[in-house]
Amino acid sequence: MAWLIGFFAITFNILMIYPNILNIKRSPITFVGIMNKTLVILVGIGDFLMGGYLLAIAIIDRYYGSTYCINQAKWLSSSYCAVLGVLSTIGSQLSLFSMTVLSLTRLIGIINAMKSSFYNSRTICAYVVGVITLVSIFSFTIAIIPLAPSFEDFFVNGIRYEDSNLFVGLPDKCTHFEVLQQYYGRTRGTASDLSWETIIKLVEGMFSTDNVSYRKVHFYGNDGVCLFKYFVSPTDPQRIYSWLILSINFTCFIVITVSYVFIKRCLLRPRQKFKSHPTYK
Repeated sequence: MAWLIGFFAITFNILMIYPNILNIKRSPITFVGIMNKTLVILVGIGDFLMGGYLLAIAIIDRYYGSTYCINQAKWLSSSYCAVLGVLSTIGSQLSLFSMTVLSLTRLIGIINAMKSSFYNSRTICAYVVGVITLVSIFSFTIAIIPLAPSFEDFFVNGIRYEDSNLFVGLPDKCTHFEVLQQYYGRTRGTASDLSWETIIKLVEGMFSTDNVSYRKVHFYGNDGVCLFKYFVSPTDPQRIYSWLILSINFTCFIVITVSYVFIKRCLLRPRQKFKSHPTYK
């Protein structure tokens, strides 16, 4: 099914994006018209990225097949999983932010329908470039922050050691720290220092070596399909970021809904006035 959805998402969005790019050159230079076509293209690009993500997941599923359980740890800590997580997050956020701005643009166009909608071409280009830049930056930033090395103590899901069955995960991070510190005591940190570097040092002390082979399970390695970790436990340090993004996305949903409710009301108002006119009765 992922093959089919991914294929159709890529194909139909290409068929939608290309004509809209051509139509921008042929359309009258109006703020609402240019913004509308530009934002529709951005929505298409976001959906195109999601289609690429689905196709990649289908390929990975076919590649591992019945051996996935054996290679699960390797896959969840791989850079390929991280790239797919970033790709899916950028695609979904780009579509959502573009639809939000598109809804507001259409609402502004309906409200100001009786006013002149022609602007200086430079002004329109500045608005369009600004919107594309901001939407793209926000989408990319949300996706890439969990992989930033400086934030790994918040976003790394755990550490899996390749030469043993030991896995230190977020839920039992504190417990592992205390046990390792109690029995092996080789640490450069303190009881309040729960960084992953401290855990690594303790495990190196346990194995009496400085070259323990391990893999960090990144933020997107929470499940086999490498999606953004929206739902977390109350004790999870990632919860603040996940709740923040959920709040932003829910706010966008409210803005889109309210915008189209107002658009519908604005469109129905002239019809109601016409029906109430004496000549109509």
